[in-house]
Amino acid sequence: MTRQIWAALLRRFGQTVEIRSPNAEPLAVRAFLQPILEANRFQKVPTPLGSRRDDRFLYLGPPQVPLEPGVSQLVCRGQLYFVQSAQPVGLRTTHHWQAVLRPGEESS
Repeated sequence: MTRQIWAALLRRFGQTVEIRSPNAEPLAVRAFLQPILEANRFQKVPTPLGSRRDDRFLYLGPPQVPLEPGVSQLVCRGQLYFVQSAQPVGLRTTHHWQAVLRPGEESS
């Protein structure tokens, strides 16, 4: 799939996501963001202090905005997400970025 096709798909079907990185202004991009659902995995898990979220989300975004695990953060629809892992996708050139996100505290 080419960069032009990915760009068209993101423009038409993607949702607005704000990417935050240290020492940079927040950047709004169009991306796909959806939960990763697994049959044997619960979205919330018990802990000694109550339950906590253990869900993960898949991010597919534009090639020109790289994500850095442990550094980059995303906000979509008022929810903050932390980048757990990220990598560029493409054979000769990067067509898009793929990342696994974990939800954080609600954004203001």
